[in-house]
Amino acid sequence: EGRTRRFRHQRHAAKLMAGEGRVGLCRWSVISKTAGVDMVATSYGSEKQTSVHFEGLQTCGSVWLCPCCGARISETRRTELNRLLSWARSRGYRVFMVTLTARHGRDDDLAELLSRLKDAKQRLARRRDYARLKPEIVGTVTATEVTGGGANGWHPHFHVIFIMHGDGAADLEVLRAAWLASLRGAGLDGAGAAFQVQGADAAGQYVAKWGAAEELTLSAVKSARSGRTPAQLLSASCDDDDREAGRLWREYARVFHGRRQLVWSPGLKALADIADVEDEQAAEDQLQPDQEEVDRANIAYSDWKRLNRKVDRRAELLEVAEEVGVRSA
Repeated sequence: EGRTRRFRHQRHAAKLMAGEGRVGLCRWSVISKTAGVDMVATSYGSEKQTSVHFEGLQTCGSVWLCPCCGARISETRRTELNRLLSWARSRGYRVFMVTLTARHGRDDDLAELLSRLKDAKQRLARRRDYARLKPEIVGTVTATEVTGGGANGWHPHFHVIFIMHGDGAADLEVLRAAWLASLRGAGLDGAGAAFQVQGADAAGQYVAKWGAAEELTLSAVKSARSGRTPAQLLSASCDDDDREAGRLWREYARVFHGRRQLVWSPGLKALADIADVEDEQAAEDQLQPDQEEVDRANIAYSDWKRLNRKVDRRAELLEVAEEVGVRSA
């Protein structure tokens, strides 16, 4: 069901983008007309469950625009963050999560609001309070998120995971006033809720839902005040013909396209022995350590093109292949 939905939402995202970006080609257009498309059956887990995926199709590697690539990339990032938290615990470091945001309204332009928020974060890093705290900081990871369509318009915000030296007595609360001052310097404003510090448990819970968050929130009902995630906006546009949701999703997609989902402080990945994997690489269908190939069958380019000419039948084909085998399918 989730795979079928992702394929459907992906085609709708391509329609909303009207040719911009590469989401319209992703897992739809073949890499080589001569080679065609392979259906690859794999087994995984202790029960050796069978899963089938396509090889030989282009991928866009867009974590923001593409429901298919976004799901795979987010899963890779969640694994990286979990490895970071495990490494920090093994070294006796302390972990905190700081949420940074600003006051926002219905009339705010998303691009300008995000740009000013980014400016405020850069200003924070240059302030004296942050400089005094820096010796206690092992490293940081910043995640950018946004919701929209609520009573107060767009709500971009940062979640920053701080890895701190275990023998320090640093208190991140000292940065609250510095953040509010940084917001003012960037032409924004914020109250107490604009800066929030949470401990290791909250950071762990946040990372645990990473990659599965959109799946979980698609079925959740958001109030008009709290706004909706980009996945919810795309779903409402696709499944409910919500034109306003489609307009908001297009605005979000054009603003976020090309931005990094996670920003690690320099040297932190190397320090924690975590490989640097680009989005394009993370989006590819690569076998996991507990996954092995058991069979594959080729679909000629002409057959692939005819199969999906009028109706997107990719999910249907994979379902059949998982029931009767890739060769019979």
